[in-house]
Amino acid sequence: MSSSAKAYRVLSCLKIMLIIFTVFLLCTGVLFLASGIYGLMALKHYVDLSAEVNISMTPAVLCGIGGLVIVSGLFGFLTAVKNNKCMVNCYCILIGIVFLIEIAGGITAIVFMNQIESSFKTGIDKALMDYNPSVENPIDKAQLELGCCGGISFNDWFDSPWAANVRQCGPGLQNGTTVPYSCCRPGTGKDLDDPRKQQWDQDVCFCGDKLDVTNVNSEGCLDILFGKSGQTLRYLLIAAFGMAATQLAGILISVCIYRKLREISIARRHY
Repeated sequence: MSSSAKAYRVLSCLKIMLIIFTVFLLCTGVLFLASGIYGLMALKHYVDLSAEVNISMTPAVLCGIGGLVIVSGLFGFLTAVKNNKCMVNCYCILIGIVFLIEIAGGITAIVFMNQIESSFKTGIDKALMDYNPSVENPIDKAQLELGCCGGISFNDWFDSPWAANVRQCGPGLQNGTTVPYSCCRPGTGKDLDDPRKQQWDQDVCFCGDKLDVTNVNSEGCLDILFGKSGQTLRYLLIAAFGMAATQLAGILISVCIYRKLREISIARRHY
């Protein structure tokens, strides 16, 4: 078999690998874009709970990264079809940009995660201090969506001015041993979906006490968002650097394709 034929065979294998990689890349881009769009729609009350760090740009950044990854993926399909060295170079540059962005995202997560967590803690503490059940509250929305209660735990509510001012907690219970309806577990008969809620006193949002919390989401919102021992940061780092590693594979495949195209081009000039 001639060297040119071998080069074509290797080139075909590399293109198949590039197509497989590109499919994975497109799926990743769609995931980033969907996450960004969801964040734009659902993040507003979380932004309100972040007192010191503005996280409102995060969904837009995710959408931008997702769009760039999708464009890179579509360009990858063209690269796999066309035997064009210029297109291979452009594709390699696009993947390189995505790689650098993901590395930068991982480093940013390391640098700012503790600051963001501290900002959320400050914001949640302020929301508990200013809580008014008669108006729309970001803390209620967060507790309902995340299935959490308070910042660290449901006990945070017992120290809030709202709990201290509740007129009546229930037979034999003291003021201050109460949490909002948004802390109740679904299906307990005391959650927001219960049709009887409208008949209850809006000032009495009791659904458990310090001894009986079976109806209350016991996990704090900070633990849900960031993990008890920094699991969220670890997951973010694994995702960011894992994705960056896959981009390296795409770059290597592109470089190999470029070299084979160049080898074939040189061989043709010799005949």
